[in-house]
Amino acid sequence: MSSELKSKYAGVHIPCGCTISVGNDEDSLVDIGVIPEETDTTLNITYEVQTVMGSKREKVLEYVRNMAAEGTSAIYQVNLKLLNELFGGVMDIEESKGTEVPSATYKIAKGYSKETIYVLPGQNADGTAQTISKINDGTEDLTEDVDYVQVKNADGKWGVMLLSAATATEELTITYSYTPAAYIDAYMGDSVRQITSKMIRFSKEYGGKKFWVDLFSAKATNGLQIGFPASSADTPMSIPLTITGELDVTREAGKQLLRIHDEIGVEV
Repeated sequence: MSSELKSKYAGVHIPCGCTISVGNDEDSLVDIGVIPEETDTTLNITYEVQTVMGSKREKVLEYVRNMAAEGTSAIYQVNLKLLNELFGGVMDIEESKGTEVPSATYKIAKGYSKETIYVLPGQNADGTAQTISKINDGTEDLTEDVDYVQVKNADGKWGVMLLSAATATEELTITYSYTPAAYIDAYMGDSVRQITSKMIRFSKEYGGKKFWVDLFSAKATNGLQIGFPASSADTPMSIPLTITGELDVTREAGKQLLRIHDEIGVEV
């Protein structure tokens, strides 16, 4: 290719999608997930141009102020911890690793009905029966297959059914163990909530070369929109994003909003 044509086409970028990453700094950036195929990720960089005029209406100088950036996109993954990073810590995150609960208790009030299934609130994530260590009526322990049996109800939940030999005149205490599913709970709701901006990167790669834009101080500002597509829908649930970047005044002047890194358009 001639040097003229090479120069003409060097900056043309083949469509190859986008990746969005978030972190405290460049070394801690984490990919937030898959962007839907039909979504065009757009980053708008805006500023105001100010003109200073002299007394004779001559132009003295021009400068820019209020520089900002706003990106729009969407993601498929609903990773609550990463979403919380994107939204600046607007959520309180509670997490369970799905470890065994060894000594859970459940009480059945006296006056219970025989041959009724009493579902235990703690269920195994794999759908198997809990391990019952004992059922006590305040005086003695009941005997399995004589006083009670473990059974599964029509909804697939495990519990106990008391047999005719058991007495209904005393409260029963069931001690059992189970292993719940791992889960994350995200709580939202404060009258006032301090949030923290993060570094957010928009990037793409083609032919082993990379192009990215880093927003040094940014966060998602559009609120959290959660959709529930119908079972007949062609695409899974996605989360729309509006990401706003602002100046990080702790950085060197002139380098406080963003960095654009380009390997694709560079001539060699």
